[in-house]
Amino acid sequence: MATTVATTAATPLTPPTPMETFLARGGQLHQVDPSKKEAQVLLSPDTVLYPCCLQASNRSQVLYKVLQDMREGNISCLNLPHGFETGYDPWKRYEGLTPDNWFEYLCDGAVNTDADPIHPCFKQAFGVPKRPKFGQPYVEAKQKFEKNQYAQQKQPAPPLWFPLNRDDFCIIPLTTIEQNRKMMYQFFNLDFYGPALFEKNPTRRHLFFAFDRGVDMLLNRLNQMKDGSFKQVTIVSMPYDDEASKAMKCYKDIVKTQNLPPTTTRTEVVATAYRRVYHQFQDVIRLNTTENRRLFPTALVV
Repeated sequence: MATTVATTAATPLTPPTPMETFLARGGQLHQVDPSKKEAQVLLSPDTVLYPCCLQASNRSQVLYKVLQDMREGNISCLNLPHGFETGYDPWKRYEGLTPDNWFEYLCDGAVNTDADPIHPCFKQAFGVPKRPKFGQPYVEAKQKFEKNQYAQQKQPAPPLWFPLNRDDFCIIPLTTIEQNRKMMYQFFNLDFYGPALFEKNPTRRHLFFAFDRGVDMLLNRLNQMKDGSFKQVTIVSMPYDDEASKAMKCYKDIVKTQNLPPTTTRTEVVATAYRRVYHQFQDVIRLNTTENRRLFPTALVV
């Protein structure tokens, strides 16, 4: 007599979240508490630092300045600011481009020129220009090389291949745009996110600073790197608003509510916001010294 065996459908496993995947691969995540005006991260001199925000325009630029000043100008382990949304890494749409999806990623180009309306405010606040975005020097060097090559052949240079504005997509084939985006995607894989980069020196830590939803974007991007460990990688979540952008948009209200002289300019208001953000970051990030470890025993040491 045949025996009937009861069977049940296999319950599909819930895929791990990006954070769970990152932690399972050895990564660490630490969140700063803005309400605590004390050191929460202590930096060792050889830790590689990655200041990141959404556009690499304000918060990561100020953070870069804080980290640069903290290390007395030594930037050997300090990467240029990176923007997850409009930086030079086309991770959201680097392949399979169509007329219906190419605009899901757009690089807004350089932010360290006066063509950026908020740039003079940064210069007034700190006496120096913004830094280039990560990837920008590579792109500019490649474009200069190509321009010289065309000049030698007495041919007109092609349109800038990266970044592109919306009008450029009318004259440059999508296949060319996709080719260039893939190249930048691989550039970031090797020079910014790659586990091979992290594992080159087994004792060196790599510390990514990210703001707001940039943490989720960073986790997704790191997890696109399929191989390797993140044991040397720490993400510090920085839940701070973009005060400079807010001041840029609402400077008249700020002048009124703070009873500032009516002659106060937008540049002065935004520069003040930049300096305030600088001191906020300076409060929570310090150098890893014996004295600081004694004063701030609960701070993350990395």
